[in-house]
Formats: sequence, C-alpha cells, structure tokens
Amino acid sequence: MPQLITNIEPYRMSSGTEISVPVNVEKIGCLFGPSYEKVVVLGAEDKIVFDCDFHISGWPWSNVIYKRVNEVEGIANAHSEPNIEDLVKYEPDIVFNFPNPTTTAAIEAAGMSVVPFEGTKDYDSIVKQLEVYADAIGGDAPKIAKNYSDYFYNLTDRIFEIAAEIPEEEKHSVYVANQEILLASNMTDIIEKCGGIAVSSEIAGNKVQISKEQLLEWILSLFSLTTPVHQAMPQPKK
Repeated sequence: MPQLITNIEPYRMSSGTEISVPVNVEKIGCLFGPSYEKVVVLGAEDKIVFDCDFHISGWPWSNVIYKRVNEVEGIANAHSEPNIEDLVKYEPDIVFNFPNPTTTAAIEAAGMSVVPFEGTKDYDSIVKQLEVYADAIGGDAPKIAKNYSDYFYNLTDRIFEIAAEIPEEEKHSVYVANQEILLASNMTDIIEKCGGIAVSSEIAGNKVQISKEQLLEWILSLFSLTTPVHQAMPQPKK
C-alpha cells in the first residue's frame, strides 16, 4: 500500500504516547463514533473525507445538524474490521480511530497518521479529547478548543459549587444506560460531582450488560438515558 505520510511532526498524546501527525491537515477520516462531532466543533467538518456507516444511519438528528454527514463515505465495520484499502483511497492526512490497537496498527502500516481514542471516566474527558484532536488538526482548532474548555470549566465549576450544598439525604440515585436500558454505563465522577448517587459505580465500563434483577435491586429516583425513553423502554401492547 502507498505511504501517505509526508511533512510530519511528532505529537504527544494525553497518555504520553508519541505519534506522528502531518503539519498541514486538510483531509480527516472519522472512524471513531464521537470524532465526527468533535471535528465539527473544531470548525473542520469540511475537511472530513470519510466517516462510518453508523454516522449516517445511527442517529437521525445528526443527519439534520451535520451538513456533510450524508455526503461523505460511510466506512463499514469501523469498530473492528474496516477495509484499510478503502481508507487509503481517500488519502486522509489523519484518521481518528477507536481505541483498537489492531486497527490502529493496520492503519499506521498502510501509511496513514492515526490518533486512537484515549478516554477516561473523568467528567472532563470530553474536553481533554477535544484538545487532543485540536492539537492534531492544527490551524485554528487549538484556539477553538481553548474557548470551549474555558466555557466548559466555568459552567461545570458553577454547577459543582451548587451541587456540593445538596444534603446527603436529598441526593437522588442515578442510573445511566447506554443506548439500551440494560446496558449500564459507569459515569460515577460526573454523577457525584452533580450531587447524585451513582448506583452503577461498581460497573467497570461504559456499556456493560446487566440483568433485569440487578436493575430492580437498585433503588432509583431518577433515570438518565443516552437513548430516548420511548425507544429504550418496552412499548405497551395494543
């Protein structure tokens, strides 16, 4: 396969891992799901040359608010087995990938610069990842990320200050489901900082299958769902 990387510079990820990224990024590949919206926030949607098939069909709202999501190529099997030759033909300057060592290595071997996702359970993980993407893209992106970061921390600091005054006996129990009602997500950091009690704090991961019995054991006074309730909950029979 052709070696695509030219005019590169070293770049250090948030974890300390050093990778190589192009000096001038004009073509971006968004394999990782949340990478598309981050590139949009950074003002670089016009540079996206491919995304994933689930970007196009997974969330109807995205087809409305993103101006190019219906136009660029949607790569199939992006999570585990994307066709590397398909990626190469778009000549991306950089590819934002899933935290998948196998596909990251394959993309690098094909001559493409790749930035794998490095997330944490911390409430500000989204800000840190946006900064990583911004530094990799360059241009005006770091300035945009800095503005977002300032806004984010100013707002969350105010929220946390108010939440800290909530008496323990008045705190709500919170369960976060990821797409489906029995797929639990550990978001303990943000829940506790917002004055709640995370009932799934012992869950290790962002999308862990639990049983109905486990869900019923938790005493819940509030549901927080990443999927609308009318989609996640069973529908009544007619």
